[in-house]
Amino acid sequence: MKYSDLVDLKKNKIKWLKVIILVVVSSFFYLTPLKLIELMIDVAGKNIIKILIIGALLILTYLLSSIVGAYTDYYIDSFSFETSNKVRNFVFKKILMLDKNQFNDITNGNSFGSLIEDTKIVSESSVKPICLLLKSAVSFIGGLILVTSISPIITIVLIAIGLIATFINKQMSKRYQEQINETREASDKVWNILSEIYEFFLAIKLNNRETFYYNKSQKSNSDLLLKECREDVHNKKMYAVQTIIFMGTIALLYIITTILVCFDKMTMGGLVAIMMYNSILIDPLQELSEMVKQYSKTKVSIERINKYISICEEENNVRKNNTIKKYIEMKNISYENDDKLILNNIDLYIEKGEKVAIVGESGAGKTTLLYLLCGLLEKTNGELIVDGENCESMKDFSSDFSVLLQQSRVYTSNLKDNLCLYTDEWDEDKIREYIQYFELHNILNINDDYMNSPLENISGGEEKRLRLLSVLSKKAGIVCLDELSNSLDNNICNKIMEKIVQECQTVIAIDHRLGLVDKFDKIIFMENGKIEKIGTHEDLMNSCSLYRELYELKSNAIEENY
Repeated sequence: MKYSDLVDLKKNKIKWLKVIILVVVSSFFYLTPLKLIELMIDVAGKNIIKILIIGALLILTYLLSSIVGAYTDYYIDSFSFETSNKVRNFVFKKILMLDKNQFNDITNGNSFGSLIEDTKIVSESSVKPICLLLKSAVSFIGGLILVTSISPIITIVLIAIGLIATFINKQMSKRYQEQINETREASDKVWNILSEIYEFFLAIKLNNRETFYYNKSQKSNSDLLLKECREDVHNKKMYAVQTIIFMGTIALLYIITTILVCFDKMTMGGLVAIMMYNSILIDPLQELSEMVKQYSKTKVSIERINKYISICEEENNVRKNNTIKKYIEMKNISYENDDKLILNNIDLYIEKGEKVAIVGESGAGKTTLLYLLCGLLEKTNGELIVDGENCESMKDFSSDFSVLLQQSRVYTSNLKDNLCLYTDEWDEDKIREYIQYFELHNILNINDDYMNSPLENISGGEEKRLRLLSVLSKKAGIVCLDELSNSLDNNICNKIMEKIVQECQTVIAIDHRLGLVDKFDKIIFMENGKIEKIGTHEDLMNSCSLYRELYELKSNAIEENY
């Protein structure tokens, strides 16, 4: 995204043309009264009739100026709102196009909060500064034309001052942009610490690390204070320069006009008009400085947005809704993240209709393998084959998967919002059946408007079952379960898994309770990013000592808990 994308002359040429016409017309009605006042003083003389006629025209012009000016401001605001909406939609669309690793990058620390803030800044500025600058420029040019009819000398002086002011603002804005960026980066570090406190609050309390984090925050706050002060000092310098130009120009105009009147080079009407033209001629010079500041902030925020979400073009991220008909096959698949090998030399064949479990100790690569199968991650090396055809990733088959993730959460708003996260279409009767079967009728009273009932004060187990209900509402060909048994007791967990196996065509499950998946068609045992063994539960109990030890360990742990 560039500032030129906000202006977008090609797509918005009709709107920009209308803005220019409205600005010119409103400026005409704004400037005309000053010419009429000059005429009243110099031309009308003591002729009351002429004064009344010019006065009536003056009142009418003021009325038209108010109406046209109000409509011009309204149109500029509407155009700015549309552009703001375009910026917000651009950011939302780009975020939703990110893959898992890219999303992790921008949510690391408080970068996501910075992205929100920068989007807000760009949205609020959008095209309005350009429109206002255009308005000021037209007023300034119109004022120069009127002043030229009174005194070409003053016109030359004003043009020279305008050029000098533009050059000074341009030079000062470069350093201002650098300081804005430094302040924003320092601000990011402060809020990163707050995010850390939020995430690790219990660990901080348990380990008495309050003082450490307070000192850490003090250091970051001091750095932010220094950056804010430097930015503010530069801002004040720009304001001081602007004031010097403003007051100096007024003083210079008084001096020049007084000299011209003394030498009969200017009438009294011209002198009064010049004095009244001050606001028209000087205000644009003031507004120029403000527009430069606003542009500087917007440019910095645009650069930061681009840094966060710089990804490939949209056409490369369009997903197809393909369906897996027969099987998925992996040949010599590997996956690396930050130069760390997570999966190594994976060979796997999953037939449609199978019930498959992926098991192993923590850190074995189970979830990464599941993410590759679902299309959330893309392989680093190897071949991925679906129904006999090679493909780069599984993301084009995402509509065929419905996944229960460990870290996903339930909307506290209502059930409908949770279902919409997975699908737009669901079977109402089936949802009611799941509510009863999953023992959720206590929090979802199906006799009421249960779809819109708030989900408040729910337990971890209820949250897990609500998420599973949403997963199953998608009616996908392949259901993936990452640690279904977390937060669920053994009885309800076995009951739910029995229902899933019975109703879902293909199931791929990761679970630390091996007794939950020991009846599956195929069990994949992983260790250190590799598949050590594949087979039924009986096969692995007989041929894989590591699996047998893990199974017995988990079984004993469950017995001790119940």
